[in-house]
Amino acid sequence: MKDRHSLLSRQLKRYFGDAALLPNEWKPFIEAVNDAYLEFDDDRCMLERSLELSSQELLQSNSEMRAVIKAFPDLFMWIDREGKILDCKEGSADNLFLPAHQLVGKRIQNIPEKSVGEKFEQAIRRVQQEHTMFSLEYSLILNDKQHYYESRILPLIEDQCLCIVRNITERKEAEKRISNKAKNSSGNSMRNPGRRKKSIVLCSILPPTPSCCMI
Repeated sequence: MKDRHSLLSRQLKRYFGDAALLPNEWKPFIEAVNDAYLEFDDDRCMLERSLELSSQELLQSNSEMRAVIKAFPDLFMWIDREGKILDCKEGSADNLFLPAHQLVGKRIQNIPEKSVGEKFEQAIRRVQQEHTMFSLEYSLILNDKQHYYESRILPLIEDQCLCIVRNITERKEAEKRISNKAKNSSGNSMRNPGRRKKSIVLCSILPPTPSCCMI
């Protein structure tokens, strides 16, 4: 006979005294109860082990996530469906119009630039309705300089969103420089059409020699 569960043994002793005096016809029932107790203990041990592993994995995931956030210069904000900032992790002070601890509790729509606040209002509404990521670009004047930003808003559980803000000022300034160079180059060509025409004419009437090239 297998070992009897300690709890069952105590219960039998409490209500029946000596368990050996139990009627034989009760023994199958007692054995079934004993098996149920032992199985319950095994399941509880497995559950406790699973919870321990899950807790360790959760701690590991949280640690990795914190490391990722610290590694990026982006601004991370957790917001609710109304746009209220629940938490904020700053990567660079250049991304903030207020210190991070002063942003918590405020609505992201109340950003100083009204048009930018309206963009965030619409973006949050779309993310909540469509349950998909939405991105927008905007600019702010900080410290008498125009800064450009890209914001990506992702849906989370319990009607919350994660807003990731990246400073793209350097990229925008580089794009402007390239665009200005292209415009200047195009303008120079338009201002000297006669010179180009003269070069074509000379090349057409002169014999093909190395000296016949565009002037």
